[in-house]
Amino acid sequence: MAYLQEQLLEAQKKEHVLQNQLSQLTEENQKLLGQLAEHKSQEDCAVREERDLMLQLKKVVDMQRDQIRTLTHETRQKNKDTEVLQEQLDRFMKMNEDLRHKMSVLQAQLKSSLQRKTELEALLQEKQKENVTMSKTCVVAPGIPDSNMLLNDERIPSFLLCGAISAIIKQRKKIEAKMLGITESATSSSDEEDNTWMQTPGTDCVVSKPSDSIIRSLFGMWYSKPTADTEPWEIISPKEINQEQKLETSNEND
Repeated sequence: MAYLQEQLLEAQKKEHVLQNQLSQLTEENQKLLGQLAEHKSQEDCAVREERDLMLQLKKVVDMQRDQIRTLTHETRQKNKDTEVLQEQLDRFMKMNEDLRHKMSVLQAQLKSSLQRKTELEALLQEKQKENVTMSKTCVVAPGIPDSNMLLNDERIPSFLLCGAISAIIKQRKKIEAKMLGITESATSSSDEEDNTWMQTPGTDCVVSKPSDSIIRSLFGMWYSKPTADTEPWEIISPKEINQEQKLETSNEND
């Protein structure tokens, strides 16, 4: 009996120890389950945060892609506009160069025209001075008869009258040739045609009323007070020459 009681006590002690161990294991198991639940919840939060972050990154990437496409389109359009503007600039530069060339040519022509005008004006003034000097010499020089005496004479030598007329006509033709810019050879034929009417026989010319008017027209520049019938010889101005040229061109066109 004592042996059985001892075994029973030992069995009770072992049972008590096992119960303590079981309770400890149960507590540890509960702790581990709690830790596992917390870990799972933390993992779920991390996964959720990672998913949200990926969605945000995707939105940002899509927005940047759209911006890049828009900027690329704008860049291409600006390149096209730049090419068009460059072509227009090249065309305008070419037109500007042509206009500058034309302007330089026109300035050179204007300069030459002004120089030519100055030369013609100087030549005209010189001729006028020569004519005034010649008229004064003819009036003042002794031994030369006055023009009124020539006009009042009944007969004048034909060679004197023809020579005076020929000299005046040649001088006038030279002035016209210099003003028009042509050579004297071009006007020689017209001079010969104008001088044919002056070729008369070796007899003296009888001064009648028509010849009186011709003489007065030739020597009218020597009179201080010409009469109403006289037509004094005058030097043709450049304006009158231009008007005659315009009339001739208009007649040719008609």
